[in-house]
Amino acid sequence: MDAFSAAKQRIAQQPRQFAWPPPVGTNLDAWGEQARAAVADLIGAQGARPDPAVKVVSEQSRDGYRLQEVEFRSAPEMVAYGYLLVPDRPNGAGLVCLHGHGPGVDPNVGLAPEDYQHAFGVQSVKLGFTTLAIEMLSFGKRRSSPVPEDPGASTCHRDSTAILHLGETMAGWRVRDARAGLDVLAQTAGVDPGRLGIMGISGGGTVSLLTGIVDERVQATVTSGYFNTFDASILAVDHCVDNYIPGMARLAEMPDLVAALAPRAFFAENGTLDPIFPVEAFRGACAKAQAIYEAHRAADRFGSEIFEGDHFFHGVGAFRFLQEKL
Repeated sequence: MDAFSAAKQRIAQQPRQFAWPPPVGTNLDAWGEQARAAVADLIGAQGARPDPAVKVVSEQSRDGYRLQEVEFRSAPEMVAYGYLLVPDRPNGAGLVCLHGHGPGVDPNVGLAPEDYQHAFGVQSVKLGFTTLAIEMLSFGKRRSSPVPEDPGASTCHRDSTAILHLGETMAGWRVRDARAGLDVLAQTAGVDPGRLGIMGISGGGTVSLLTGIVDERVQATVTSGYFNTFDASILAVDHCVDNYIPGMARLAEMPDLVAALAPRAFFAENGTLDPIFPVEAFRGACAKAQAIYEAHRAADRFGSEIFEGDHFFHGVGAFRFLQEKL
């Protein structure tokens, strides 16, 4: 009589179309391309994108960079929002930064008290990356009406269920925003369009991984406090509905998805005490990711770091990896 247990049992028994390893003799590039197309179709991240038509709402000078509040179009019916951080001495690479659950993008760019994300958008621009920190849908200024009084409360549930009613996914809509963000960076002076990356924590890690998979312009993907197995993470706790993608159980477990990303660079970090994304499952996911990159003869393009602590952004190895790969 327990729906959750019954669903978990079926998920465990469900054959996965792109379970790693593939059959002996499989062309790995073709396998990855098929998986990439399947993920894009599943989340609804296909189709043409409009010109982002960037609008600078406000601008201020900071220590070593300019902070521009921007709006840009990500779909005919949707305007995205965030901050473009332009370093005084750009290193030529562009990086999309995606926050996790909480009050939105402001703490990530130093416009609100620092939280578990440790303002990694500011860390990024300080290292010379031209950085676009996007306010993800359902947080901050992009919450739907009526807007909750608590600034840390999201409208994820309301928004995600409306999108599901369309037969689409919140993951797909957020990936669409991130891809438009890549368009913005590619058009920004001082950015080499061939040196684009994406980084996110927690729910932002979800979007970073999926965007890195479906958009081949992304040359380096970083997830913090996300890469794991679905079974040990979002299927082991009572989690926000925006994490779930109908049909993913038939497609792949999370580590299997790396085959759609390789051999482009990928780095993942996790805390030893993370209560949502357990470290032992992270170790196992990384072992499979390493095997995938080794099969592509690109072992040096995967990296990982385990740090002491719980669910927060660490970034030491991650930024070192980005500096090397981008």
